[in-house]
Amino acid sequence: MNRHPWWRMPMAYALRHRTALAVIALLDVALAAVAAALPWPAKLAVDSALRGEDLPGWAAWLTRVPGLGTPAGMLALLAAASVVLVAARSVLAGVQRVMRRTAGQRMSADLAMDVLDRLQRGSLARRSARPTGDLVQRVLADTRCVDTLALGVLLAVFQAATALTVMAVIMWGLDPLLTVVSLAVGPALLLAARGFAGSMTRNATREADALGDVMTSAERMLSAVPEIQSFTAEERELRRFAACADRQVAAGLRVHRTALLYQLTLGGITAAGTAVVLALAALATLRATLSVGDLIIFTAYVAALYSPLESTAHLGDAVARARAGTRRVVEVLESTQDVPQRHHPVTLPPAGHGSALVFDGVVFGYQPGRPVLHDISLHVEAGETVALVGPTGAGKSTLLSLVPRFFDPWAGHVFHDGVDVRLARLHQLRSRVSVVRQQPLLLPV
Repeated sequence: MNRHPWWRMPMAYALRHRTALAVIALLDVALAAVAAALPWPAKLAVDSALRGEDLPGWAAWLTRVPGLGTPAGMLALLAAASVVLVAARSVLAGVQRVMRRTAGQRMSADLAMDVLDRLQRGSLARRSARPTGDLVQRVLADTRCVDTLALGVLLAVFQAATALTVMAVIMWGLDPLLTVVSLAVGPALLLAARGFAGSMTRNATREADALGDVMTSAERMLSAVPEIQSFTAEERELRRFAACADRQVAAGLRVHRTALLYQLTLGGITAAGTAVVLALAALATLRATLSVGDLIIFTAYVAALYSPLESTAHLGDAVARARAGTRRVVEVLESTQDVPQRHHPVTLPPAGHGSALVFDGVVFGYQPGRPVLHDISLHVEAGETVALVGPTGAGKSTLLSLVPRFFDPWAGHVFHDGVDVRLARLHQLRSRVSVVRQQPLLLPV
């Protein structure tokens, strides 16, 4: 049983791309700075260029620049500054979006490769216990938990914290009381996120499981079309698929209903906070303790301030999806292997013309207490041809599957050229065995 925190595994894959994460974080800082600067040209235009008030101390040097001492010159400069800031925000956001998408896909691809490798090298008994469609869902969809956690949660928290810090510092310099009132919404949003966290995680897990069932049903139908047509079972199989699809739709609706209620709760909190802050800022402007330009700054910052607060609270849904995907991926990565190789395997003798096989008192089955092979003993000499004949389900394929160690017998031994296959080097053993199954399958070269 996994005793580590659930986020430990996906974060290990995310940290393989720490350089890209660091660059994305730096772009977040730059975007926060640009967003904080965007309202200032409008403030300076209203207070200084239009109302004739003195420029703030840090901008007083602009009046000494030729051509900027007039209102028209100042307005032209501030308009150009606004254009530059908007363009910078678009460029930085575009670069960051490309880097986030690239890094997220690479993280998920790394995890998907390991999950797929674990499935193809792992136990056939454990793999056959899970439907193929569900395994495909785990490889292609659930591995996105790395992207969701690293970029959709952790970097989103960093982005929100950076924006909040920059704007809160500037707002505090303008009016400490309004800043405190503005930030008071934060704890209410976090409490709402905590209250919805449990139900969102449960619903996300159920939706992922239901989608795996849908993919399993579709895969089974498409791989058995000749048999379905032979037995005129099209309607029955379609009804079975429809039942799986209905369960998936119901699970998805539960997710969306919870998300909608959560969104409405957050929207109500932020709307109330915005109304209070704007009312107090307007009163301060009427009393001349806050300039019209400062009111513009607060109006812009309140909207920008609540956006990262609300997005942080919305992360509960992303955390739920990341946690559900991680659970399903870890089930594959931490599954035990039924046919492990010894630390010091035995090397098989050089291959000659054929190989001798011996089955000595073999007992094996797929379910505990229900053996398929009962005390099977068989000696096949090198170069000898033996045919196993019997009805479907008699155990012919099962017996042959013990030779390359797809499974190990419960009791008894299988010898390949005098070496117990349990002791042999697994790769060498399987390289000497060729299997042609009833359903042909050609792998691409």
